[in-house]
Amino acid sequence: MHALDLVIKKVGLKEVSKKISSSLNGMKVVCYYGCLMTRPPKATGKKDYENPMDMEDLMETLGAVPLDWNMKTFCCGASAALTQTEVVLDLTRQILDDARDSGAQALVVGCPLCHANTDGRQKEINARHNTNFEIPVFYFTELLGLCLGLSPEELGIDKHLTNALDLIKK
Repeated sequence: MHALDLVIKKVGLKEVSKKISSSLNGMKVVCYYGCLMTRPPKATGKKDYENPMDMEDLMETLGAVPLDWNMKTFCCGASAALTQTEVVLDLTRQILDDARDSGAQALVVGCPLCHANTDGRQKEINARHNTNFEIPVFYFTELLGLCLGLSPEELGIDKHLTNALDLIKK
């Protein structure tokens, strides 16, 4: 069971809403599932794997505004990062392009490889493709933790490679 499924199915959004002590105050986010979290129904038991909505539902509960976008289940290249770097850079650039074009202030992920590629490769993509991405990337658990009263430092947000602190301090 993925951590998002645990929050949604075992804890429940109603219970989450009772426990939060702060809000994301209308932060505009795009929820990025990538390919790891969108396996076919036979593997996951989920009916709508092409348009999952659990992360959006959680973000709304936390006070964010999830935006519609085209790349929510697009693969970032994942583990090919070591052997096919150019492919990963191109895939990740497409994801970041669409996130920016949607008006998102941040990208929310649930996969470590998606986080590594979308957060950790922005400077390299900027240098190679003459772009200027500075899109904060959060694990959904980090935003949940913030709303439960944990500090950015306790959650490791200060360790992100793309600055995420300025957005959450607004």
